[in-house]
Amino acid sequence: MVTKAVVAVDLGASSGRVLKVALSDGQLSLQEINRFPHGPKSIDGRLCWDLDYLWGGIRQGIGKAFASDPTIASIGVDSWAVDFVPVDEDGAALLPFVSYRDARTEGIMPDFYRRSRISAHELFEKTGIQSLELNS
Repeated sequence: MVTKAVVAVDLGASSGRVLKVALSDGQLSLQEINRFPHGPKSIDGRLCWDLDYLWGGIRQGIGKAFASDPTIASIGVDSWAVDFVPVDEDGAALLPFVSYRDARTEGIMPDFYRRSRISAHELFEKTGIQSLELNS
């Protein structure tokens, strides 16, 4: 009966959670280690994620998971995949972490295609990214 365990971090639109996922004798089990509510907050007129709060919830959950099982083999992370924040050489955020829910990109796609001279189809062929305003 060998048990292999990993940690899964899932950042959703309104909550984050850290799970311990284990496989033992062909049976998969999930244990929620930490769940924390969150949502974008208005900063200087933009909807932004609280990066420090998110990181704190993730670290707390990972810490609890390793405290309960120091043999955890890996950590996987799933998030929105459309948001980003530029950082300096030390990893410090240079700008607020603007959310995909912010209105800054409303109506921007027609202007983007006109100015870039690329069609939505060509963009998808080159990048695999759908033509959606929420994509950064």
